[in-house]
Amino acid sequence: SIPDFTALLSLTQLYLRGNQLNGTLPDFTALTSLTRLYLSGNELSGSVPDFSSLHTLTHLFLSDNQLSGSIPDFSALPSLAHLQISSNELTGSIPDFSALPSFTILDLQSNQLSGIIPDFSSVPDLKTVSLSRNLLNGSIPDFSALHNLTHLYLTTNQLSGSIPDFTALSALTSLQLDRNQLSGSIPEFSALPFLEFLRADNNQLRGTIPDYANLPNGTFNTLNLRNNDLCGTLPTDNPVPSDAPDIDENTFLNPSPAWCGACATFDDVAGLC
Repeated sequence: SIPDFTALLSLTQLYLRGNQLNGTLPDFTALTSLTRLYLSGNELSGSVPDFSSLHTLTHLFLSDNQLSGSIPDFSALPSLAHLQISSNELTGSIPDFSALPSFTILDLQSNQLSGIIPDFSSVPDLKTVSLSRNLLNGSIPDFSALHNLTHLYLTTNQLSGSIPDFTALSALTSLQLDRNQLSGSIPEFSALPFLEFLRADNNQLRGTIPDYANLPNGTFNTLNLRNNDLCGTLPTDNPVPSDAPDIDENTFLNPSPAWCGACATFDDVAGLC
């Protein structure tokens, strides 16, 4: 288990990750100088305690443990920038992070969180939002205020509705929306000059594949749209210049073009689009 550090009142950083520590998280309320707490990769259980007295805390890493219960309120931690509690057994909803002006990285993936995705528009410095592999439902909220966002991971939830307009997210490099219940058409992403990775497979998307071949920086290299309801005519030129996209299990009106030699054979069925 984690020993008692309450006498170390000047302790600023505590790194104990990647051990076999078990038991519950101790009371850290006396360590008011603590800025970084790394406890990931252990066997810790129980709930996430109240850290509200740690006003200087900037990094809190609790991933890859066996923590359960709900996520506490972190609004009393104005310096918090990195929060990673992925791969635990957390339940309940995602709390409000709007009171954290320095917040840049949120990783809550691989838990059992439910409810809707909260509004992050008051946290404009967010760079990474990782909420994959939870039980989140409802529609994808408006992320247009997050101009610094580079990575958005919403894979394997129960999200529905259409894919929103991401054109304001000019720094976005990776967008993962696969394995949800999203519908509607795929929006245009040509205004995202740094986009490299797009997954929207295993949804209920309809319409045609947009043209990604002319993205400004030419680094777009991964496109996975398989197992949707996409149709229409495949472009003659590869929409992903560096690699063949994965667009199997859709219905297209023309035979596979040369760039899609590794793709499945598509049905020549008219009138579906």
